[in-house]
Amino acid sequence: ADGKSSGSHGGGGAYLERSSLYLYEDARVVENIAQNGAGLFLIKQNSLVNASGRARVERNSATEEGGALLGLTLAKIQFGEAAAVVNNSAGEKGGGIRLIQYCELVLAGDAAVRANVVAGDGAGVYASESRVRLRDRARVSENAASFYGGGLYLTDASRAECSGSSALHGNVARYGG
Repeated sequence: ADGKSSGSHGGGGAYLERSSLYLYEDARVVENIAQNGAGLFLIKQNSLVNASGRARVERNSATEEGGALLGLTLAKIQFGEAAAVVNNSAGEKGGGIRLIQYCELVLAGDAAVRANVVAGDGAGVYASESRVRLRDRARVSENAASFYGGGLYLTDASRAECSGSSALHGNVARYGG
């Protein structure tokens, strides 16, 4: 999905319902616009996005939630090797990634969520009732939120696990996080 796509409610680049999308090598999801999940919108159990190599989800813009990706109800997002979510924006929650209700995000290898912005909370990742795992050398860095959670914003019993030399680095929020 490389180009200027537009989805009125969700999934400007792609909408996945109980489906999978694999991004390999230099694959890109770029410059898409939607109300929610501008780059990719995943909904329901067994929905999966797996990105590896130097794949990018970048320069996507959501007017509400999930600039790059929005995962809803048991969706799974995996980024490995040097894959990244970069330079995305949202108006309310999750400039980079928004997770809602039992979703899982795994960043491994040198994967990154970097330089995303939000006019509200959770510039890098905003998670509700979900799990975020950073492994190896994964980074959530240089994200900027107007209110809370420059790197991560976790709510409603969400959980984050960081291992290896993974890091939250250089994120900015007006009030905290």
